[in-house]
Amino acid sequence: MSQPFWLSAWRACDGVLSLALDAATVLPFMLGLCLILSRSAKGAFLATPARLYRALGLGCLAVGLALVAARAAVDLRFFPMSMDHLVPVPFQPFAAPWLASTTTFLLLLAAAALLWLAGGLMRPVFQNQTRGRRIRLRADLAAAAAFAAFLCCFASIVSRNWPFMGLPEGMTQQRAFEVLLSHAWRTSCASLMPAGAIAVFALQMLLARVPESAEEKEARKRGGRSGEARAPLLPQQEAQSVRMGLAFAIAGAVFQFLGASFIAFSYSAAMGQGLRSALAQYTPVCVTGLSIACWGMLFARPRRHALFLALLPVLLVLFRACLRV
Repeated sequence: MSQPFWLSAWRACDGVLSLALDAATVLPFMLGLCLILSRSAKGAFLATPARLYRALGLGCLAVGLALVAARAAVDLRFFPMSMDHLVPVPFQPFAAPWLASTTTFLLLLAAAALLWLAGGLMRPVFQNQTRGRRIRLRADLAAAAAFAAFLCCFASIVSRNWPFMGLPEGMTQQRAFEVLLSHAWRTSCASLMPAGAIAVFALQMLLARVPESAEEKEARKRGGRSGEARAPLLPQQEAQSVRMGLAFAIAGAVFQFLGASFIAFSYSAAMGQGLRSALAQYTPVCVTGLSIACWGMLFARPRRHALFLALLPVLLVLFRACLRV
């Protein structure tokens, strides 16, 4: 029996939209880290990343909520056809997909509320140059709300994979929880790559709209007189903002690169020699490797006119998501 066309299109869309859901998992953590570091004397450069991570986090959570609701609708569309194959039977109220989808939706909704609260608490943190006791307290409360939002997103990874219809044969609840907890940890680490990619691209877009400073104009003139074609480096504050986003992206990409390389070169013999097998094996390695190369060049020399180096990893991640490898 052939599957309907809309189902194939939905699977492709689901793979792309899952990137937003993955990014939403760690963006609150990135915001909380910015707020913790803002207590230092050199924390002024964190204002732009903090506001950006919060805005991106809320946007990705909105997409994630819509995706969870759409997945539940698709599951319910095909659920009656699989009733005879489900254990336990008959169907019980609040069983999967009801409980999994509802729990995940509520956790993501709580994360969005906490992230919104963190944004309200952190508003005066970066507006005041003086670091008084009250400002430090608001920064700590905002960081606590951001980390609580991260915990809700982390728990949502467990909830949407928990076997609500019954545990596999021979598996205890404790063992299932340990397995899903380890999976959630790996997913969170890997999610740093799409979250960092979106953040770096957004930062580069923001910098492209900001007029050049006097130092950049002077550096560009000196470069023109000396025959250098390279664009001048960003001022220190903007460069630190970009490098922080790049650090998250590179950390996630390295984690994914190591995992993809292990799978590609350890199981290459068992996966066959077809084109589809080769794509499944080596696409993640190539995507993450090229992304690391782009981000590495941008980290070494952060500059305003480097939008391509920020855009290419995003396109590569989208390409991998469409292939679902």
